[in-house]
Amino acid sequence: MSCCLWVGQGAGLDPRSFWAGDGRVGVMIDTPNRAINLTPVAPSTLPHSGKALQVNFSEAINSGYANYFRLQGRARRAEYWWFVLFGFLLDLVVMVFQVFERLSAPPLHLIFGLFALVFGLAQLSTIIPSVTLEVRRLHDTGRSGKWVAWQIAALIFAVFLLTAGAAARSTPVVLFGTALGAVSFALSLAIFVFLLLPGDRNDNPYGTPRT
Repeated sequence: MSCCLWVGQGAGLDPRSFWAGDGRVGVMIDTPNRAINLTPVAPSTLPHSGKALQVNFSEAINSGYANYFRLQGRARRAEYWWFVLFGFLLDLVVMVFQVFERLSAPPLHLIFGLFALVFGLAQLSTIIPSVTLEVRRLHDTGRSGKWVAWQIAALIFAVFLLTAGAAARSTPVVLFGTALGAVSFALSLAIFVFLLLPGDRNDNPYGTPRT
């Protein structure tokens, strides 16, 4: 609940300085001769004075899995990119174990293959939270998560049309699929730039910044 603050002068400070308001924040200054009531403003227009939440690597991973299917709300820039790094490291580990599996003789190659499978499953588990986290990161910059939906839809239709066009040997279908692929790529570049931008310091339609 918001309130109005009465700032008195000297010993004349009224102990009843705080009173329930109407959802706005106001300031009143008491001087010896008169009181000045400043125009109330909405809390969402006031800048947040707290420092941005600092998220480390482990906290970002925990947050990503804790909000596995969550599309609402906002995610800070560090929270998103730490999780991206986590997925990249899993990919790297899987590739290393796959190389060792191919170069090793039995039964050692079975052990490396098992490790590759385990880390591969772990990498697959990051797909959904990566998408939902990407949506929340866009929300943090004040943009709709529909950007992600458009990019994914364009990619799916492009792959479908290219596959169907190649099977049917239909040049128009292949060309249309190629055009959709270019649209998907352009959307991916735009989203990538948005993900690099800092988040809104104040409230936006998607929530309050984590401070």
